[in-house]
Amino acid sequence: MKYFCMTLGLALTVLALTSLGRNLWAQPDQLAQAPRPAQAGVKIGVVHMGVLFRNQERVKILKADLDVRVKPFEDKRAELDKRISAYNKQMIELGDKMTEEQRFEGQKRIFDCNRERQELDAKCHKEIGEHLGEEMVALDKEIRQTIKVYAEANGYQLILAYGDPDPALPPMEEIQRRMTAIDLGHLTFTTLVGGVDVTAGVLNLLDTSYRAGNGLPGR
Repeated sequence: MKYFCMTLGLALTVLALTSLGRNLWAQPDQLAQAPRPAQAGVKIGVVHMGVLFRNQERVKILKADLDVRVKPFEDKRAELDKRISAYNKQMIELGDKMTEEQRFEGQKRIFDCNRERQELDAKCHKEIGEHLGEEMVALDKEIRQTIKVYAEANGYQLILAYGDPDPALPPMEEIQRRMTAIDLGHLTFTTLVGGVDVTAGVLNLLDTSYRAGNGLPGR
């Protein structure tokens, strides 16, 4: 009997020191107030960055503006290419009948056209390329901010970005692209279950914000 009492006392002492024991000896109101473990689970979405960069209204307007800016450079380059082609053709037609003076003059004209074309490309890069770079940085920042707003509004803790070649690659090249991406440690998707891809929602939010900020009429 004495041994049984000692064993029971030891068991009660151990039980009291454990979390189970503390719960057993706790008062009902204490149990009600005890913190419960948080529910596990993260809401995850994915977004196609290529679609966001290509298809939003701001980008379409930007592209139209760039087309206007670039056209004078393209027209001038086409004229220079035409002149170079004409000089080359003239020299070929003369062949052995061409004098050294004519050869020198033809080569000089071609050289001058190539130099003018290089200067034209440099000017285009400075005036258009730098402007485009600034716009792309601004677009990237806006897209990231919009994804964050969309995620917070819809309960997403994580939204992953992905992309696909446009236009699509032939099947074997596409397989190789995906396997290379995986080998390099990048994420790639083979199947997206409905509701996971939030591209359309983010794109709509981008367009809505752009129209509101620029006074454009809604659809």
